[in-house]
Amino acid sequence: MDRLQHLRREIDQIDEKLHDLLMRRIEIGREVAEAKKSDMSSKLRPGREAQIMRVLASRNRTPLSLDSISRIWREILSANLNQQIAVTAALYAPNIDYYDLAQDYCGSSSKIMQYESAEEVLKNVRNGSAQIGILPGFLDEKERKWWVRLINQGEKDRINIISVIPLLESKKGRYDSVIVAAQEPDESGCDSTLFAVRGELNPKLGNVIDSGYGQPWKLLIVEGFVEEIAGAAHLEWFRLGSFANKIVC
Repeated sequence: MDRLQHLRREIDQIDEKLHDLLMRRIEIGREVAEAKKSDMSSKLRPGREAQIMRVLASRNRTPLSLDSISRIWREILSANLNQQIAVTAALYAPNIDYYDLAQDYCGSSSKIMQYESAEEVLKNVRNGSAQIGILPGFLDEKERKWWVRLINQGEKDRINIISVIPLLESKKGRYDSVIVAAQEPDESGCDSTLFAVRGELNPKLGNVIDSGYGQPWKLLIVEGFVEEIAGAAHLEWFRLGSFANKIVC
């Protein structure tokens, strides 16, 4: 019994230390928000979040699963972000799996508003009612056609793809979701970039992952965080955004 009591006391001490560190992390988040008041750069940092998760993945060891670490840190990151900006997510979820992905990403700190179509999500991100939009990802052949609506946007109300979730690659995953926002993408150091292209494509430029549903556009994914397609002077193209590559676990 003495051994059991000792272990429980140690757990209590660890819990207190964890709680102190979490509270300090939130305080730092507030300090960051204060420092950013005069900074007009992007408030959402999905690239920075991906960097944090890669470090955690590289140092994690069993029996603590990386899935558990991911869920814990998503909650922490969301709570921290909401100290800087109140985040509302506009969500189009054709089935419960998409809602679960959004809930895991947003945690309990961000507000989720569910809509009946991708068009409604994009509208609410454009008009500022939502800071992010969460849409069906590119694994879903039926629901992914919304990307054509990002072509020929005006600079004033431009929406970019900034993330693909879940960040952890899992063999069990049947669905993914795309995060869009009215800001520039955030580089993580290991990224991919999406372009809508029209014209005769050289396969060396990248991988075509979708077509334009009756329109002459194709969705091209290019390795790296790039602003333009190298060697594509003969093509008409629009950059739709960039996102951190998934962590394989």
